[in-house]
Amino acid sequence: MTDRHLRALPDLPTPPAPDPSYARMAAHEFLRKPRIRDYPYGPCFDLLEDTIGHHVRRGGDPWRWMPSDADHVLGRSLEEPPMNAPDQLRLLPDLLGDFIEFAHRDDVPVEQTRETLGTIDRLRPEFLRLIGADGWQTPAMRWAYAEPTHPLQDLADLVGDLTALEHLDTTPLPDEPFGWTEVPGTLVPVFEDLVPLLDSCADQWLTVEHRTAMRRLAATVARRDPRPLRRGPLLRRAAAIAWIVLRANDDLGPGRQRLMTAKDLSARFGLRSEVSSPARSMLRAAGGSQCWSAEFGDRVRVGDARLLTARRRERIVTERDRRAPTFIGEDAPASFLDPFKKTH
Repeated sequence: MTDRHLRALPDLPTPPAPDPSYARMAAHEFLRKPRIRDYPYGPCFDLLEDTIGHHVRRGGDPWRWMPSDADHVLGRSLEEPPMNAPDQLRLLPDLLGDFIEFAHRDDVPVEQTRETLGTIDRLRPEFLRLIGADGWQTPAMRWAYAEPTHPLQDLADLVGDLTALEHLDTTPLPDEPFGWTEVPGTLVPVFEDLVPLLDSCADQWLTVEHRTAMRRLAATVARRDPRPLRRGPLLRRAAAIAWIVLRANDDLGPGRQRLMTAKDLSARFGLRSEVSSPARSMLRAAGGSQCWSAEFGDRVRVGDARLLTARRRERIVTERDRRAPTFIGEDAPASFLDPFKKTH
């Protein structure tokens, strides 16, 4: 079927580096909408733009926030306070919470929004106490971050968490049947058409490991947030799943080390338009994210080693072992020794 549709297509664009203008646009879009709380536009725009901008510069998505993101930006606003009066900064917990609820209104699972807003509610009393009635009395206020950044956190995010990174193996993904028991009954007809497309793609152009990863990813989306599986043409949905798996395994793009280009992928599914947009919605539904950093560029993080091929995990293990000795030792900070504890 796909051979019949094979045609030359333009390559998918590479997502750009975070743009500071994203923060301005997001803050403006939020504040111009009628809200339950009446925020003064001028000072709140500056405060919200600064907060969102910091989140974006860390590689975050202005329209997607995790509990650790909220924790970080609240703490950072105390350690490096913006040029706002204390009475304005006291608005930040409410302002940030309302913005996150606004930003998450479409594509983010309700449970994630609830957890993030719960983090803000939990931190609000301490945040307001540190500001105080008369502003800052000392310059050395420190915020007790709930989730300090580990030196290997960027690698841990690729496979789930630090424990998963510590125990990561390089065994190839098995050739396993699709887990029909994980699919809600209402989605079975969708998967009866979707799974053969994924299998055909893997059998013709990829590997058994990619087939297993695509099946697992589709089941994860069905379990967490199946909305993207019901939207758009079936071929685009299948291509979006393949795009995520290939990007997460660093197998999509130009270069001899990769299996195919984005143009190849689109052509194999008979598509004339790019699939990055539905793929990102599918990625968010699966609990993953897309980030950018000056060191590594653009990355797709699925946060699940069960979706990574042996070759990808081998590269992560190599990088983990290369970097770990730089901070593991008798005199290393305790937080750096966990979970990579020195053994004797």
